[in-house]
Amino acid sequence: MPAARPSQAAVSNVLSAMAEHGIVAQSIQIDADGGFVVQISTPVLTAPVSVAAQTVVEEQPPAYE
Repeated sequence: MPAARPSQAAVSNVLSAMAEHGIVAQSIQIDADGGFVVQISTPVLTAPVSVAAQTVVEEQPPAYE
């Protein structure tokens, strides 16, 4: 019996969704059971974490009375 393999559509759908959100695939690992894992590269921050943390606005939901 030949080894299981993922469908071209499954891999294509994952890669398309990743590209749509700006995620870069670094490698694809095909497992013996036909499953696959996509390794992604680590994103590069455009601002220091301390600056990014300052832009977070903590809003509280309205109080329920």
